[in-house]
This record gives sequence, structure tokens and C-alpha cells, in this order.
Amino acid sequence: WGSISLKYEFLVLGTGFAMVFLFVTASGLLLKSVHYDGENELLLRFPVSGKDIYTAKAVYALFIHILTAYIIMMPIYCIYGYLTRETASFYFIAIAIIPLAAAVPFSFANMLVMPLISVSNALKSRFTLVLLFLIIATVAAFTVYMLLLQGIVIYTKNKTDSLFSVETRVFIRRFAQYLYPFSWFANILSGAQKQPVVSLIMIVLFTAAVIYIAHIVLKKTASKIILKGIDTESEAKNITASMRVHSPFTALLKKEFSLIFRSINYSFQYLALAASAPVMVYLCNSLAASVGGGAVGARILPGLSLLIIIIFTTITISFAGSAISREGAVFYLSKIFPVPYRTQIAVKFTLYTLVPSASNVLSCLGIMAFTHTNFDGAVTYLDIGCIWAISQLVIVALVANALNGDIKHPSFSTNASNEVTGSDKASPVNMIVGVAIAAVSGFAVMLTAYTPFMLGGIPLIKSTELAYLYLLIGLGAFAVIELLLLFVNAAKKLATVTP
Repeated sequence: WGSISLKYEFLVLGTGFAMVFLFVTASGLLLKSVHYDGENELLLRFPVSGKDIYTAKAVYALFIHILTAYIIMMPIYCIYGYLTRETASFYFIAIAIIPLAAAVPFSFANMLVMPLISVSNALKSRFTLVLLFLIIATVAAFTVYMLLLQGIVIYTKNKTDSLFSVETRVFIRRFAQYLYPFSWFANILSGAQKQPVVSLIMIVLFTAAVIYIAHIVLKKTASKIILKGIDTESEAKNITASMRVHSPFTALLKKEFSLIFRSINYSFQYLALAASAPVMVYLCNSLAASVGGGAVGARILPGLSLLIIIIFTTITISFAGSAISREGAVFYLSKIFPVPYRTQIAVKFTLYTLVPSASNVLSCLGIMAFTHTNFDGAVTYLDIGCIWAISQLVIVALVANALNGDIKHPSFSTNASNEVTGSDKASPVNMIVGVAIAAVSGFAVMLTAYTPFMLGGIPLIKSTELAYLYLLIGLGAFAVIELLLLFVNAAKKLATVTP
């Protein structure tokens, strides 16, 4: 721990980090269970008040929240206990105070959730603004995480003591003493010298005060805001569009595209990670280069880039696993469209390859920009072309696999907002296949950049170029097989599907 001990400060800051994180998760949990489940309109027909509905949902959310608190906080306390050789009583005290520690952020979240719901009600018809904000927030979160991770890696690699200099330690010690209410929990865990009884009393009084304020806020606002949410449940922005004549293929493509934007959940699932992929590829390359250093780090960049692109592509394409199911009861209309079933499938296939393909191109351009700036010539145009081609074959194969799986096992159950509620069976299989391909492809390219792949003393893959060739052949065959499975007898398959 150094010449100036930071054991107590570790408890304060660790507890503070956990409680802030729990506040964020509790707010999201309450917002989802109270506002986005779509059953409030039905529940308010019963002889209960809006406050009763909120309380019932909050109790369920509290149970989940306490479980989350144990998952987040116990590892922090176990690490502290192991490093400081604490006795068994420390762990029992930690187990006992975690529900109290969870109550504080949960109470604050209850005060915040109603204003959040009010904002959500006001923005329901401003779909594009909300979607853009969520995508930017997701990309920003990935960026901040990777930059922090890179900073930690660089600090560890350089083995510098500047971060924990004597002045910094003194500042952290003074800061932690006044970091309420987190320091109260640290006082209880630290023992008699920190007046644990006084801290416990302060925690109980503080928590009671926060719960009381949350109760008053909910009593005055719960019913009104829940009713407002129901009033705006189906609110939408009216758009005047001119009538244009399109080919059947183009008309169905526009219809499929508009279905994605029928729900904020749908559009976020499909677009957020696709937008994040190029950023993550760039940042992961930067991290790998800083870890490896010079030419050593540059040699793994093609394989690492391929790994990241395929993983993010897989997550994005999993949305295609409910392409048939999302039509719900209106799937009957596809039976009477004057368009062949094979064309309808081709439309869905085209749509769900467009966004991942665009993300793939941007990711490859990001690799080119990074390596040209930092390691000129380390990643060749052959590398970029092969990464793009391999990723594109994966996109084609996984989209065909996802659509084929949803045609075989659709799930048409929807909630009040006409969103699919049943879990589709195609996406989990698609995810497993995609992650396996990412691991094999990425590590094959990374390993062969250093040494030939040997089996029984015989070099099977002598170079990265051969690894690219084998991957292109194997994934090309996989893509052809998936396309044949999708389009051969596609009319017969789709004709047997019923909501």
C-alpha cells in the first residue's frame, strides 16, 4: 500500500463507485419496469391507484437491485479483505450492510425516475433525436472505456509512480474523509477506530430521509405521470409524403426499413453497435499498438481488427433473427402481396446486409487511417482487402443463417406497443456461430503473423497470406451453403409460416 496507507480510502472509493453504478442501473431498471413494459393501461383498469402500481413494480425492481448490489460490491470487499488479511467478521459485516448500501441509490433513483419518465413522454414523438442521442451515448461510452483502459495499460507498462505520488496520496486521504455517505460505510467496515456505531446511525437516518422524500415525490407525481405515459403510448409524428411509383422490390425494401424505425428498441439494436464498430476497431488498434509497441504491436493489428469487426457484426446481425417475427399479426399481409416469396426474402436479406456492410467499410477505412498515421506500411492494402472480404462473407452467411432460422421458428407474440416479446430461437445460434468464426479468424491471422501454424510438426499455415486464403475459401463455402439453404424452396418454407 506504500508509505502512506490508502486502505480506508480504497473502501470509500470502492463503495462510492459501486453505489454510483447501482444508481445508474436502478434508474434504468425502474424506467423499464414502470414505463416501458406496456401494461400500465391494463393495470389502471383495476381498483388500484397509480401509486400502488408503481410500488408493486418497484418492489420487484428492488429485489433485482439488491442482487445486483451483492454482485457488484462483494468482489470489492473480498479484494480488500484478502489484501488486508481481514477476519471472518469483516465479511459478515459486508454482507449485512450491502442491502443498506443498495437502499441509498435505489431511493435516489426513485426520485429521479419520474422526471425521466416525464422527459421520455415529451420526447416520444421526437424519435430521431432520441435515437441519435442513444447512438452517440453508446459510442461515447465505448470510447471512454477504451481510453481509460489504454491509460491504465500505459501507466502499468511505464511503471510510473506519478499517479500515486505523496501529494496525490495526501489529497486522496483528505478527499475520502468527507466523501459522504460512502465514508460511513467504510467506517463500519474499518472497525472501532472509525466510530462504526455513529456511522450506522447516520446511514439509517440518511436512508430514512431519502426514502421519505422519494415517497412524497412519488405520492404527488406517480399517478399523473403514468397516465400521461399512457396518453402518449401511441403518439407519433405525422409526416406528409408524396406518392411515388416504385418497383415491388424497392417498395418492400422501404417497408422493411420503416419497420426498423417502428420502435426505438428495434432501431437502437440495429444501428447502435453498427455505428460503434468502426470506433472500437480504431481504439482497439491503438490499445494493441501501445501494449505491443513498435513493429511487435503492429503485427497483431490485422488479426485483432478482424476479430473486433466480426464480433460487432455478429451482434448487429442478430437483429435479423427476428425479421419475420417482428411483423406480428400483420404477417398475414405477406401472404397476399403480389410478390413472390423469394423476392420478399431477398428484400429482407438485402436490408440486413446493408448496415453491417457499411460498418465494415468504415471499419476498414479506420484501420487504414490508423496504421498510415502510426505504422506506415505495417498493414498493407492486401491486409485491408482480405479483412473486408472475410468480414463481408461472414455478413452474408450470418444474415442468411438468421433469416432461415426465423423462418423455421418464428415467434409472433407482441406487447401493447406491437414489439416482439418472445425470444427468437435464431439469434442465440447465430451469435454462437459468429463469435466462433471471429475467434478462429482473428487468432489465426494474429498467430500466423508471428509463427507458422503447426500440427504434428507439419506447418499447415506458413504465413498470414495463406491464413487469409484458407479463411476466404472456408467462409466462402459457408456463405454459399447458407444462401442455398435460405433461397432454395424459400417459397415453400414461407408458405408454411403462420402467426
